[in-house]
Amino acid sequence: KIAFSQPDKDGFWQIFSSTLEGKNIKQLTSSPIDKRYPAWSADGRKIAYVNNLGELWMMDIDGSHNHKISLPISCSEPKFSPDGKKIIFTSLEDIYHGSAKIWEVDLETLQLKKLVNRPWLQYNPAYSPNQDCIIFTDGPELFGQDIRKLNLKTSDITQITDNGPYDYDMQAVFLNNGEEIVYATSEGKGDYEIFKMDKFGRNKTNLSRNPQSSDIMPVVSKDDNKIFFLSDRGGKFAIWQMNIDGSEAKQIIQDSLEINSFSIYTQ
Repeated sequence: KIAFSQPDKDGFWQIFSSTLEGKNIKQLTSSPIDKRYPAWSADGRKIAYVNNLGELWMMDIDGSHNHKISLPISCSEPKFSPDGKKIIFTSLEDIYHGSAKIWEVDLETLQLKKLVNRPWLQYNPAYSPNQDCIIFTDGPELFGQDIRKLNLKTSDITQITDNGPYDYDMQAVFLNNGEEIVYATSEGKGDYEIFKMDKFGRNKTNLSRNPQSSDIMPVVSKDDNKIFFLSDRGGKFAIWQMNIDGSEAKQIIQDSLEINSFSIYTQ
């Protein structure tokens, strides 16, 4: 299934769901506040999301049992851990100085742990399939950003990509084989494209091959055969799908409104 955020009839961003083919669209939330960044649990039974107050919420996949997870800090970009016991997220600490940090919360105890505490921005966190590390976007807001990896056992941080000024690599996620990574990159251009590389940052391949549009937020199917992403190829951001080699790109939900974030669940 797909969970995604788009405006409702009153103009508030709400969480919707559909099949992977874009059918059976259902609105899951309805309160008059914006909601974004839906995230599927590993077993496909829960969806977490955040609202524009920085609150973390969770619900069943039909929208029932919708409840707030009370945290003392703001939350954005939540992702469930592969074992379903934790959520990793970004917390904006200083809006005036462009400071965001990556945190992890234990869903049973609600114990918080700051995972990365480097200068500037760290965001777009994602777990590795075996949960031994995370990858994230790192760097100052205006001068270029790279992908880095944090070893969760040793706390060692490794730089994966190395860009010059005004080049931005972001929204990296592992393939489920753990050996490759897909991510969005501007490569010094105005628009973003989806690239693939190995886990060490080598063998970079442009999968989008469509410089006239922006392709962002890649998500990989469980079998590593498909990449889902947001693209404005049709004039507004919508969910698209392509093969792992970048071929056969197509839009999923044909008549959707603008979509700003999404997540998929595949068995």
